[in-house]
Amino acid sequence: MNCFCGKVYVLSSITQFIIPDILMKYYTTSDRACPVLILFLLMLAVLNGCGFFGPSPRPDAEPGDDIYFTAESAFRSKSYKKALTLYNEYLSRYPDGKRAADVLMQEGEIYLRNRDYATARKVYRYLLDRYRQSSRYDDAQAQILMSWYSEGNYSQVFSLGQILLDRVRDPAAFSRICQIMGDSYTAVSNPAEAVYYYAKSNESGKSADKYFLPKIKAAIGKLRSEDIIPLLGRVKDPLSRGYLMYRLGLAEMEEKRPEDALRTLSQFVTISPGHENAADARKLISELESRYREGTYGPLRSACLLPLSGAYELYGNRAQRGVELALAQSGAGDSVSVFFKDTASDPLRAESLMNALAEENVSAIIGPIISVEKAAPAAQLRGIPMIALTQKSHVTETGNFIFRNFITPQMQVQTVVSYAVKNLGIRSFAMLYPEEKYGETFLQLFRDEVAAQGGNLTAAVSYHVKMNDFRGPIRSLARHRDFDALYIPDGPRKAGLIIPQLAFYNVKKVVLLGSNLWHSEEMLEMAGRFVQGALMPDVFFAESTRPRVADFVRLFEESYGEKPGFVEALAYDSAMILLKIFKDPYVENAGDVRNALAALQNYPGVTGITSFDESGEARKQLYLLRIEGNRFVEIFP
Repeated sequence: MNCFCGKVYVLSSITQFIIPDILMKYYTTSDRACPVLILFLLMLAVLNGCGFFGPSPRPDAEPGDDIYFTAESAFRSKSYKKALTLYNEYLSRYPDGKRAADVLMQEGEIYLRNRDYATARKVYRYLLDRYRQSSRYDDAQAQILMSWYSEGNYSQVFSLGQILLDRVRDPAAFSRICQIMGDSYTAVSNPAEAVYYYAKSNESGKSADKYFLPKIKAAIGKLRSEDIIPLLGRVKDPLSRGYLMYRLGLAEMEEKRPEDALRTLSQFVTISPGHENAADARKLISELESRYREGTYGPLRSACLLPLSGAYELYGNRAQRGVELALAQSGAGDSVSVFFKDTASDPLRAESLMNALAEENVSAIIGPIISVEKAAPAAQLRGIPMIALTQKSHVTETGNFIFRNFITPQMQVQTVVSYAVKNLGIRSFAMLYPEEKYGETFLQLFRDEVAAQGGNLTAAVSYHVKMNDFRGPIRSLARHRDFDALYIPDGPRKAGLIIPQLAFYNVKKVVLLGSNLWHSEEMLEMAGRFVQGALMPDVFFAESTRPRVADFVRLFEESYGEKPGFVEALAYDSAMILLKIFKDPYVENAGDVRNALAALQNYPGVTGITSFDESGEARKQLYLLRIEGNRFVEIFP
């Protein structure tokens, strides 16, 4: 059969030369023979076209093509071991063959798929050294970068990628390298740089939509307005700029900056009228314009009710500084409106201002500090959330719109008793307290907390608030010698007189516990060496080494030339909490603000980790301080 086919093949070749002569002869000698001849020629043509006489040689065939195409078939069927054997056979027999660079690219791809990244790089580098003039040169460089990405070595991708982008000339390879750079920046959670390189990959027009679009859309969706604005100055690809502008408009809406959003979206539809997001942008523009006409869309407004004049103006001015610093630090800009109202330290004026603010579409109130009794019911009635900066108890019982961000007796007692029991191993306690509501409140809380912690209150002795000679109460206390800690919840003027007398009446070697009122220079001056090692809590400690506190103190000193106190710190935290809530795109009114305050958990404030409980009272992790020498030192339980 093979012999026959060979003969037929030879015959088919010969016919190319003899048929024209036969055709001319028959045409000239016999008209009757023409049909027979034509039929004979047609049969030859059909047989030859169907391959009966054997395959015609491919005019572009290269040496080794049979090996190469067999290897390619094995590669497509994922028979990588067989493919490698055949590719290597090709290279050994035809090292300068036309397809040698293609073979090396395929070998490198096999090693990549088998996660043998080091060997893949060796193959690609061999291609670069051996076939410098190959059209696959830039592809090999891109694949080396791909091997580092696949290996998770992103720093190598970033450094090598910059070099390659200046080196490669092939547009498709350039686009490929940019895509790998974008994927790497996505992997390290840097969406801004990822967007830049994805966009750059499309500048040549070689990025396939099915790969480019999903990636750049996902990365752009993670950007904030402050990320997008610099990118618009770097990105040249028109399609990518359209996505960025649309996202900028959305971000500005989320950040409560409707005027900026309206301007950005309008510019977007003007520049890119046919963009896939243009129709959605036009709907948003229409909605923004409609809400502006109705007067229902504008920045959230917050008022600060503070005693900026009158008997308590010192505290009001301190709180105002704290709020002003929060505004400067938050970068809220036009997304919120915060203004101050002077209560003049007058409860009736505070109530009147509260009623007036309700007509001004205010979404939240910071304050009052003193005049809270009448202002809180007015805020509750009007449905405006209030963060009161007051020590007065039961204020949050007014209703679910009233919150209090202040240090409370319960916080203080829990802090000192917990540390004494858990860290110092103390079980027996005694207490000296003033005969007034303040002292009785602390007595009840202290007794309950000691019992809850498994301790025992062995003695509780009171003294008159006008007393200056404390011999009687101290003698009474000294009769109980079975306690290891003494709690005195009073200010430095009283506690500073009591503490030096304790040793005289043989009350020695006990741990002294106090309230936040002990945290003062007056306490150090009055008690001096007698108060060493004493423990007390406070809501703020300006000398704290915690980074957020140190930054706050530094910024406050730069702005006002002095260190902040606890009033400034509480006002600062209260304002920062509200500003954080105002940035939430789902917060649009006073009711939303109230819900967000109620849900607040573990806010990292300068006055401690802060949450609000179900009654609206702040829960804080107070600072615990100890007196060492002539200074206060923070303790970390």
